[in-house]
Amino acid sequence: MAALKPVVAELDGVIAGYADLQDSGRIDHFFVGAAAGGRGVGGALMRRLLARAAEQSIAELTSDVSVTAQPFFAHHGFEIVEHRIVRVRGVQLRNAAMRLR
Repeated sequence: MAALKPVVAELDGVIAGYADLQDSGRIDHFFVGAAAGGRGVGGALMRRLLARAAEQSIAELTSDVSVTAQPFFAHHGFEIVEHRIVRVRGVQLRNAAMRLR
């Protein structure tokens, strides 16, 4: 976490979410707090990541996206590359590898 250069969103002086864009084009962290849901925080974070990618001439963005976040990423132009089932601490979770070119 210390090596990340996250984009942080605040609402009324309180952290509402954060996201990171790695030099490889990978979005590894993208989080919006429940209290900030539906208030434009995710969209603002994504727009900032897309602007940062353009500034750094990153041609392709990738992310492993939860089932619930897939429509949000698709709305921002990402496409599903592969559906996956991953195991986290013994629990199987469905997600998808997504990319934006």
